Amino acid sequence: MRLTPPLTPFVDPLPAPRRLIAGEHGGRMSVPIRTGTHRFHRDLPESTIWGYDATMPGPVIETERGQAVTVEWRNELEGPLPVTTTVAPESADREGLPVQCVPGLSGGEPDRNAEALTGQTVVHLHGGLTPASYDGWAENLFGPGQPAVFHYPNDQRAALLWYHDHVMGVTKLDVYAGLAGLWIVRDERERELGLPEGPPFEVPLLLQDRNFDLDEEGGLTGRLVHKTAPDVMEAFAPFTIVNGKI
Repeated sequence: MRLTPPLTPFVDPLPAPRRLIAGEHGGRMSVPIRTGTHRFHRDLPESTIWGYDATMPGPVIETERGQAVTVEWRNELEGPLPVTTTVAPESADREGLPVQCVPGLSGGEPDRNAEALTGQTVVHLHGGLTPASYDGWAENLFGPGQPAVFHYPNDQRAALLWYHDHVMGVTKLDVYAGLAGLWIVRDERERELGLPEGPPFEVPLLLQDRNFDLDEEGGLTGRLVHKTAPDVMEAFAPFTIVNGKI
């Protein structure tokens, strides 16, 4: 199955995620987790997403080594999971192409359990040296209308980390819906190298992949699809996105 017309590559400007510099906020920040809309490509309709600050990816949080940061994560999600989840009945389509490589449901039925998810979340700073109580334990979730205040010591060497949803059993779906962002720890040792810091020459990049549903005419609808094959747990979606753009 071939897309008609195919998506034209390299027509959207590379987005630069919003920067949240901890030192400019006294080490205390409040980040809403919201339902929003996002256009993955010039020629696609808008997609419903879940995002930190309703954006995809979320803002880049920047801090210094040893500079403690407190983040109030505010769950303001509305509506069901904005992703259609399915397992295709066969690993390849009629043309022999792996179903992972094509858009649409490939004959799979939508997962009604996934459709019933209503926005429980918890945030994990991946690679952060974080106390257990603030590490985003997978069952330490909070629902829509609830905040969670997490403290991050950042007592570690300079690194590019990422933060993401971490709910037990559905992390892959919540992250796929858009709940991911970057976190930068800086230190003087890194500055001694004379590397660029901040825009325009330092560009944080978040690489992911996504798939989309099809309408009756075979056109891409913009609706996110998380599709796996019968013998593969992971989704290997056909569209590579960088900072939220195909």
